[in-house]
Amino acid sequence: MDIQYTDLKQSDIPILTPIMKAAFDEDTRMHTALSEDGPWGYDTGELLFTLLQQAVSKVIWFEKKRIGEYTVLKDGKTYTLDMFFIDPKYASKGIGTAVFQDIEKSCPDAEQWNVETPAYSSRNRHFYEKCGFRVVREKTYSDGAKSLIFEKQRLSVLAYREERDYEAILQACRAEKWESFCTDRKEQYQTALKNSVTYTAFLGETFCGYIRCLTDGVFTTYCCEIVVSEKYRRRGIGRALIQKIKALYPSCCMDVLSDNDEFYQSNDFLLLCSGMRRLAKK
Repeated sequence: MDIQYTDLKQSDIPILTPIMKAAFDEDTRMHTALSEDGPWGYDTGELLFTLLQQAVSKVIWFEKKRIGEYTVLKDGKTYTLDMFFIDPKYASKGIGTAVFQDIEKSCPDAEQWNVETPAYSSRNRHFYEKCGFRVVREKTYSDGAKSLIFEKQRLSVLAYREERDYEAILQACRAEKWESFCTDRKEQYQTALKNSVTYTAFLGETFCGYIRCLTDGVFTTYCCEIVVSEKYRRRGIGRALIQKIKALYPSCCMDVLSDNDEFYQSNDFLLLCSGMRRLAKK
């Protein structure tokens, strides 16, 4: 996707102001009875001029056209996405997601991200939750307007380390009611985790999921298990675990026996045929 970024300059403001107005007005019309509304100065260029003074304010370019802007504020290792808008003509093309991924890559030391959006905007909520954010609180302003404060902690996908991960994985298996992994075949599963391609996911210091795979390294990778703890689902963690394995073995197809077709299909798996299993003798 041909997305590029340049520093926000004063010469960008006359071009970006109608785009900013269109973006905020569309969101307003979608979720309220008003035809237009937005933050102070969104329709005059004054807000953009204020953002011009911020440390990181970037113009978003797509196909050689200015289509939006973002501003990031930094406080230590906590980053705030202070402004982010894209021309509504380019909505639903995956551009917003791609831009936020680029923003994250440009701030590799970020331990936490924050963002605020109007409480009425279900579209914004869906977008930020898809990007891995979660609502942490609601804020009410003096005029009665309400907003939602979102937070996202840094996601790390790490190679399995028994002393750090084993007990957490057993807890995840218990939660899934995979009893054989954590009771009568506990020792065998401990060996399987070490002998497989196993990666764990952490939000900050908190374990939130894992993936275990087998592979020949050339043609096929088989996903034996993938689990994300229930309270951390719908934050892109499962996708990140799958992408880690894909990056390790890019020439391999990835196979799985699914009990959640919707999840796998949303991660580019195709439903090809019936799965079969010959049970081991007891």
